[in-house]
Amino acid sequence: MDRRLLILIIVILFFIISCSKSVPEVKTVKNFSLDTCRVIVLPFENQTKDPTIHKIFYRILLDSLNEEGFFLVPEGQIRRFLIMERYLVGENIPLTSIQLLAKRTKTKIFIDGAILSYEKKEKNLKLAFIINVKDAYTGKILCSTYHVRTSEDYRKILHFGKIYSPSTLIKRMIKEVLMEWEQKGIFSC
Repeated sequence: MDRRLLILIIVILFFIISCSKSVPEVKTVKNFSLDTCRVIVLPFENQTKDPTIHKIFYRILLDSLNEEGFFLVPEGQIRRFLIMERYLVGENIPLTSIQLLAKRTKTKIFIDGAILSYEKKEKNLKLAFIINVKDAYTGKILCSTYHVRTSEDYRKILHFGKIYSPSTLIKRMIKEVLMEWEQKGIFSC
C-alpha cells in the first residue's frame, strides 16, 4: 500500500512539473514604468549560424509591437540613418549616433537585443534571445528580457500544439514577452 502511494505521489509531481509554465525572465530598474509608446527598434545582433533568423525575428517583433499599440519609428528611416552614418545592419552602434537618431525622431527609448541561439534538429526547434529596452540619451538599460523555448514546450497531447516553423515559435515567444511586460506594468500603450 505504501509503495502505491509513493508511486501516485511521484506521478502527480511529474504531471505538476511538466505542466508548469516557463515565463520570460524580466529584469528592470527599480520603479520602472514607461509613459511613452514611441520606440526605436534597432536590428538585432545574430549570434547564431542561421543567417536569416534575426531578420525574421526583427520583422515579427515590429509587427507584434505595432499590434500592441506602440508607435514605431519606421524601419526605413532607421535604415536610412544607419546608411548615412555608415553603419552595417547588426553592427554595434555607438551611443552618440543613437542619441542623434533619438533627437531626430523625438523618441526617448530604443529596443535592441540579440538572438543568442537557434537550433533546428529534425522537427525540434530551440530559440533563445535577449531584448533590451534602453534610454536613448544615456544608454542605460531600463529593462532586459531573456527568453528561451523549444517547440516541445508547446506540445499538449501527442503532437497537438507542437510548433514546427521558426516564425510560429518566434510569434509565441514574443507574445509571452509582451504579456509579461504588460503584467509587470513596463509599458502602458
